[in-house]
Amino acid sequence: MDLLEEPGCSRPEEAIDRAFGTSIAGARALCVLSASSAGVLSRISDLGCGGGILFLLVGQEDAPPADLRPLAQQLELPLLTPAVPQDCASLLGEGFALSGKIAAPVLAEVGPWLLDAASMVEFPQGQSASLLDYQRESGRFVRLPGAEKQKIQLAERRKALLSWLEVSPCVTRKGEGETGLIVTGGMAHSVPQMERLAVLQLGMGWPVNLEEIRRFSQSVEHLYLLEKGRYLAPILAEAGIPVEPGLPWAPEETISPDLPARPPQLCPGCPWRGVLYTLKKEKASVFVESGCLSLGAGLLMKGVDGCGAGSPLALAMGFAASRPGKAGKTAALLTAQGWEGCSFAQLGDFSSSRIFAVVLEDAAQPAQLTPQQVARAMDIPIVEADSHSLSQIRDGVRSCMARPGSVLILHGSCAAKEESLPAHRVDRELCTGCRQCLRMGCPAISFPEHKSAIDPNCCAGCGLCGEICPVKAIQKGEKA
Repeated sequence: MDLLEEPGCSRPEEAIDRAFGTSIAGARALCVLSASSAGVLSRISDLGCGGGILFLLVGQEDAPPADLRPLAQQLELPLLTPAVPQDCASLLGEGFALSGKIAAPVLAEVGPWLLDAASMVEFPQGQSASLLDYQRESGRFVRLPGAEKQKIQLAERRKALLSWLEVSPCVTRKGEGETGLIVTGGMAHSVPQMERLAVLQLGMGWPVNLEEIRRFSQSVEHLYLLEKGRYLAPILAEAGIPVEPGLPWAPEETISPDLPARPPQLCPGCPWRGVLYTLKKEKASVFVESGCLSLGAGLLMKGVDGCGAGSPLALAMGFAASRPGKAGKTAALLTAQGWEGCSFAQLGDFSSSRIFAVVLEDAAQPAQLTPQQVARAMDIPIVEADSHSLSQIRDGVRSCMARPGSVLILHGSCAAKEESLPAHRVDRELCTGCRQCLRMGCPAISFPEHKSAIDPNCCAGCGLCGEICPVKAIQKGEKA
């Protein structure tokens, strides 16, 4: 099936209706919404759909994740809760299949555990979905007085959903033992490796597959529950499924914050990687916006000192004011939108401060005002560099360090929104195993058999690793 990408919508109602109209026409539709806007779905939740329709509900990175299960129950719409990127890829097709079976929208939660993930996934072999025949049906896509049609549709939906639960692939069991643990959604990341622990991973937040849970509880001697909030616990209690309090491990056995199940990392080809690497080499203190930039604090890079409430300029100025020795060696990293949103008063304070700023002018996400226009309006000195040139970045950073109150403007694009260049490759005859390239913190680079290797399916071709290789063992790839 061809993918038709519609332009972004300014309101959730507009996005929902655009997807709903696509579904009415008989095609499949995928709609991405903020989780905080999910309540708007109540306006179509009791209506049918033509082609399958899947709503991805994305949590905000700077806000605590909301529990969407009560809302799904209220709307009577199934909610998929993938735990890892591979689950997300697998459940997309399952979500469309389920939507077609029950003739209703399906929800899928995209929580922080997926937003920060950057890993390769394998999409299952799918079947093409042809455009369904369209026929106007009174009450199917329109809410009528009395709502008799909707009542019939809801009854048919419940029946189809119950039959689907009997064969649902959204429940997986791992391990064997006398101790059982039920895990929901992204909480799977908090389960340590334990012997004789059976885990039942629920990939669906609603409806709850009580029969599968009951069978699981009967196969273990002790049953525990790990969930976000307290939605499932009272449901299990009402169903007579006994769950013991607490968890089957001591607090010290939980995963260490230094060893996450999925190390946070910037994507291959990220335009921020070069400047984070350079700032770390220059021993600068770095403060960033929330979101992708915070991944620079992960195990592979370890290049970020702080991420505050939304103003890295203020955060960096507060740090530098208390650390006179860091004058000129404190940087605030912002997107063009964040730079544009700074107040005149804040930019005035910045221009006379002891810090410098690095702003990404992302060609894929332009701001209303360019970073240069904002800087010139406040008489802030400007230095510019290509995000994929370490030499330009190094010269630019050193220039800004020598002149606090200036801004380094990076030219680049989000790697997820631009076409990748040919993947680089490692000449294993030249590679000495010095590990210099690993310091770039790129997930495309590995170190098998004491030599560097680059995954061609992951590499974005930015070339930063080749710049730091002392023996030039990393070489440009060729166009296919």
